[in-house]
Amino acid sequence: MLRKINIILLDFLIILVKPTISSSQRLYPSIEWSHILSGIQFKGNFTSGSPKSSLRYTAFPNLCSHLNLKLFKFLGVSIGLGIRNIGLILNLDTVEIKYRALPIHIPLTLKFGKINKPRLYGLAGFDSHIMVFFKEARYVDNKRYYKESASQSSKLNSWMPSIFVGAHALNLELKFQLALANFLNPTYPFDHFLSSNSITNRLWWISLSFHYPF
Repeated sequence: MLRKINIILLDFLIILVKPTISSSQRLYPSIEWSHILSGIQFKGNFTSGSPKSSLRYTAFPNLCSHLNLKLFKFLGVSIGLGIRNIGLILNLDTVEIKYRALPIHIPLTLKFGKINKPRLYGLAGFDSHIMVFFKEARYVDNKRYYKESASQSSKLNSWMPSIFVGAHALNLELKFQLALANFLNPTYPFDHFLSSNSITNRLWWISLSFHYPF
């Protein structure tokens, strides 16, 4: 599955960068690589205390290709296709649970500011995540006792929309992103750790991205 995803992303990148388009033109491609620091809004009724979440950092394989359009001198839009590493870490007494997903995501971005080089603008947009891979690992006293990997899982929402705001300067981009839906299935009975009542678990993350325009 992951090999097919990589082939699709590679084909999309080749289409974008061939031929190379001058920055003076209205339409140009770019590639983005992101460092992500994420957390979670976690609320619900728990059968064994309240779990705590830890911040999570990832840098691979957070890649996205974009097709950018300059509508006016100070206004532009873009659409992208990428793959992202997102997840969460829960701690409850001596138990630590790590959830990870690799979604295909399609960001739609509105840019406002200096679109021409040197680029300096604000941005806002909508990002749609389609989950294609899931992994879970559980630890007791830092020793792993359970592991699960699957292309799909009933523990995970298959689609997660999100919104974001940020700023772009000299090919660096800083964004704050907030999920509009739960990351994990809110009605899934998580063993004895959580109750069967609905659990709210919405991811948020801050990303620092490097953009390589063509």
